[in-house]
Amino acid sequence: MKGKVMSGKKRRRGRSISQLTKLAVLLLFPLLLLDVTVSLVTIAYIRSETKQYLGNMADLYASRINDQFTNINRRMLTILLGNQGTDRDTNRYIETIEKSSDQVEINAAIHSLQLKFNDYLLEYGDYYNFFLYFEDKETYVPCSSAISYEERKRIQEKIVSLITSDTIQTSSISQTWNIIAVDRKNYLVKLYQYNDKYIGSWISAEDLLRPLKQLDLGKTGHAVLTDEANTPLTAIDSTAGLPGLLRGRDPARLGGLLFSNDLVLDRPFSSAPFRIRLFISNFGLFEKVLVIQLLLFLLSLLTLITLPFMSVYLRRNVLDPVRRFSRNLENYEKGESGYGAEDSKIAELEQASVQFATLAERVKTLKIEVYEKELEKQRVQMDYMQLQIKPHFFLNCLNFIYHMAGLKLYPEIRTMAKTTSDYLRYLFRSNLDFVQVQDEMEHVKNYLDIQKMRYKSALTFYLEQDPETRNCLIPPLVIQSFVENAVKHTVSLDESVEISVTVFPEEREGRAYAAIFIADTGYGFDENTLALLQKGEIKAGDGSRIGIANCLARLDYFYGGEAEVVFYNSPMRGAVVEIHIPIKEREDPE
Repeated sequence: MKGKVMSGKKRRRGRSISQLTKLAVLLLFPLLLLDVTVSLVTIAYIRSETKQYLGNMADLYASRINDQFTNINRRMLTILLGNQGTDRDTNRYIETIEKSSDQVEINAAIHSLQLKFNDYLLEYGDYYNFFLYFEDKETYVPCSSAISYEERKRIQEKIVSLITSDTIQTSSISQTWNIIAVDRKNYLVKLYQYNDKYIGSWISAEDLLRPLKQLDLGKTGHAVLTDEANTPLTAIDSTAGLPGLLRGRDPARLGGLLFSNDLVLDRPFSSAPFRIRLFISNFGLFEKVLVIQLLLFLLSLLTLITLPFMSVYLRRNVLDPVRRFSRNLENYEKGESGYGAEDSKIAELEQASVQFATLAERVKTLKIEVYEKELEKQRVQMDYMQLQIKPHFFLNCLNFIYHMAGLKLYPEIRTMAKTTSDYLRYLFRSNLDFVQVQDEMEHVKNYLDIQKMRYKSALTFYLEQDPETRNCLIPPLVIQSFVENAVKHTVSLDESVEISVTVFPEEREGRAYAAIFIADTGYGFDENTLALLQKGEIKAGDGSRIGIANCLARLDYFYGGEAEVVFYNSPMRGAVVEIHIPIKEREDPE
């Protein structure tokens, strides 16, 4: 079942980078068109919102000015025509100025009248100014104002000149206003006449538009006050450059153009012959939002234009190098030799190619090393097989049984046959890499029992194993090879020899080890042999030493540098072999 799933996965190939790029371009194109459409709709919406917002502001301000003009007209008529309500004191002051001959009393009335006018400033705004003029006495009574004395004096002269001229317009009609110019500034003057008394109010055209000029109308936007003849009354020096504002262009049409930078709003006053004209440049207070939207629009347009060039660039500088790299990987996977790093326009890809080429070379080297290691293992196994096959030992056993049969030693024959059978059975099943130490010790006991039957009292042996090491694994015939070597070189019928084998656990560098001591009471190693053994220069081709050389080779193969074999002569007499191997137990199959 698993094999079927894996084969199914192999058949399902992923998309290439080229296909993914084309898909991304196809998806990006309608998105860019959508962005362009949204940008155009947003521009139109911002224009509409700007026009509506500023139109509402202009309507609100024009309505407020109309209300103020109406209230001021009503106030001046009330003062001029009667003694009513809160203006009785004002009328009394005016009457004193008209009829009194006492100059001190007149001056006091003028002062009180000025204070009264100042109260009106709090009600209508500090940029409205009230005054009284008595023609027969040529007395001008102004209110206190924040402007300088020189400017107030020039305005007074203009107003008096206007009153005494034939062009004065005085009427009860609320829309009748006069315009005077002082120091290149226009002032709006409202006059009411009763007999030889004139009461009036004046305001600077610039002050009238002061709140509207605080609106964000754009970098070149303006708020302009004009008369009915479309003559600008404010910003005389700057209005000449306003496109279309004062040249008769249709404001509605001008504001309706989608890509026009100009927007004009025209609001007349119902109680005065003036108009407010707002010239909004670049959408006014929404200019920054619009600039961002236009930048996004231009970015989208630029992306559409550069998309083909980007596609060609990506194909040449990204897709083609990736294809070549992928093709090299496929060739390597198929087993084709000669993979090499190639120059690429992508630094990371070139680096990856170099690293992969190095990796491929290392893999090749590792394959050779593994192959050589396998050959070495086969050679060790061949030596091990040669170690197992010892015809002379079998022949000696059979010959020994034959002689015992001639002597009718039947119990000994049965024991010898049983021991030899167990010995041979262990040899024939010891084709594993590892066996348990207790099995190896049992095999050593069988071997020594056979030798004991041969040498009688000339051979004694002692075997001891700590229970903790019973399940420890060891390559087969390692202990037996060293014991056999001891029997071969030390045991004879002339002198008794004892061979001992002890196995116990120990700890080395924080790891559990098994220590195996093999000792005899013979004459020990001769100096030359001991030197060769300690230097590890014993070779398998040395005939009689094939057993020891094979054991050392197998220990090195299975444990590497973790196993240690020590050879030395005991001070008491005899040879000693120490074997130290890491404890490794067989894992139970799940």
